[in-house]
Amino acid sequence: TIAADYAIPIAWSIQEIDAKNKDDFVLPDVQSTILPPNKTAVILKIPLVNDSLNEDIESLNFQIAPSDLAATSAESSSAVVSIIDDDPGPTVSFKNLTKTFHENDGFVKIELELDYPSGRKLDIPFSVGGTADFNDHTLSLGTVSFEPNTTRSQLNFEIIDDEKASVDKSITVT
Repeated sequence: TIAADYAIPIAWSIQEIDAKNKDDFVLPDVQSTILPPNKTAVILKIPLVNDSLNEDIESLNFQIAPSDLAATSAESSSAVVSIIDDDPGPTVSFKNLTKTFHENDGFVKIELELDYPSGRKLDIPFSVGGTADFNDHTLSLGTVSFEPNTTRSQLNFEIIDDEKASVDKSITVT
């Protein structure tokens, strides 16, 4: 790279990939700059939006427009810029720490909540224990999913009624 002894105007643009203007970054009103004489680089600052939403990595495409005063190549005239989220994920909890079901209840649910929404889909693993076993219910080891921007989900399963008198049993979900 050779520095020119004159100023070079540089026009540029940003195309959204999955990062969105105003949600993730702020597109400046003026999308051009000047490369000073005898310089080979200039820093362009794109303000990022500091939100509190836990999100996946988001990207935008940064494009330099061709100039009569400087050569550009297809390989060096665009770049993908990634925004790495710095917000912590939410905490999951059971809506009710203790829930009582009867053997003849049939299909039942256990509700879970996030303390705040996430911008990404969350798959939370859980395990099943207790004194009740696969003869007593259909709940087994798995994951519960929370869709983006939601705070509630549930585990649906069936309590199996064997129509026999038995002692109370427990299902522990962790």
